[in-house]
Amino acid sequence: MASSITSATLPPRFLLPALSPMWRAAAARVPRKTTTTAAAAATTFRHASTQSGSPSGKTPILEKPARFNPPSHGARLPRNTGPKHYGGALSDAELRAQSRKHYPGMLPPQGTKAHSFIHSRSIHLIITLGTLTILAISTFILNFTHTSPFKHLLPEASEFWSSPRQFIQTWIRVIQLHEKDRNDKVIAMHTRHTDDVAKREYYRKVHGLDKENPIVNFFKSEEQIEEERKAAAAAAAEEEALAAANAGDAGSETAGQTKKKWFGIF
Repeated sequence: MASSITSATLPPRFLLPALSPMWRAAAARVPRKTTTTAAAAATTFRHASTQSGSPSGKTPILEKPARFNPPSHGARLPRNTGPKHYGGALSDAELRAQSRKHYPGMLPPQGTKAHSFIHSRSIHLIITLGTLTILAISTFILNFTHTSPFKHLLPEASEFWSSPRQFIQTWIRVIQLHEKDRNDKVIAMHTRHTDDVAKREYYRKVHGLDKENPIVNFFKSEEQIEEERKAAAAAAAEEEALAAANAGDAGSETAGQTKKKWFGIF
């Protein structure tokens, strides 16, 4: 009778906190031989570290899956295909008013002067070419005033406002002098190079090096080249002696006449 009253007066297990003093006191008063489901569930505890009370005494093993099945998540978030505003569709008048309205932080609407200026290719082309032209002219002037030997003849920049015509003419004359001086230097350098080539050819012709193969000369030793030079010099001396003897015989005929020389050599 006491056990039935005690079990009847106890609240359900799911209403009590886990391991509360009230539940432990009630479980102590209930006898062990109670066959009710609630009492058996209340007095039965098994920790995870203890073995289960299966009749076979073996731990159940789950079946190994055939393959790994990852959780099914969508490849991408669902697209928002709904309207971008609350309410129904906008009317034609509202769309026209919305297209003409200027919102802060955004490009100007169509039909305005600012919109035509931003989207005009001709205006952007003029600005770009004008900027590049100004940079090119400035670079030329700075380079000319720092590298030209006639930069001391250039007028001051302040003279442009007082007499622009004379300022431009002076600049043109100085540029002409600069170009003439540069052409003279190039011609002189070309002449020196040509004279040097002619002298080398004459030297090779006198020493008999022009008749030899340059590839063979490349693989020869220095001693062989020096011996050949001595032999060529001796042969050239003999030829000069014979030429001087022949010139002595015909000296009366060539007296008073000067022979024209090319490049000052022959």
